[in-house]
Amino acid sequence: MIIELRDAFLKKVFVERNNENKHLPLASEVIRKYKKYIINSVSQFSHEKKYIVYDILRTMQKRIRQLPLVVPDDEAVVTVYLTSYVTSLIMHYQYTGRFRGVGKERKT
Repeated sequence: MIIELRDAFLKKVFVERNNENKHLPLASEVIRKYKKYIINSVSQFSHEKKYIVYDILRTMQKRIRQLPLVVPDDEAVVTVYLTSYVTSLIMHYQYTGRFRGVGKERKT
């Protein structure tokens, strides 16, 4: 599965790491910490297979490491944002056959 994540969303939830915020937790580590809960929640309410949700989170972690981003807010708040975002991507995919912002058609 190929999905391009929008950096704009990631930068709304997280901030770029610098000398002033280097004490904050890495965003990729927070995703790793809560990945199981996000996958289960998104899968339960969207009825999408867990491996699809896992692929999205893995792609997100990879992109976050490239930027690199840290968590400026409470981890619980960030987890809710991520769960909502991934759910919206999945639901858009289920209804349109493509991920939002990506021109690839769904393969059946």
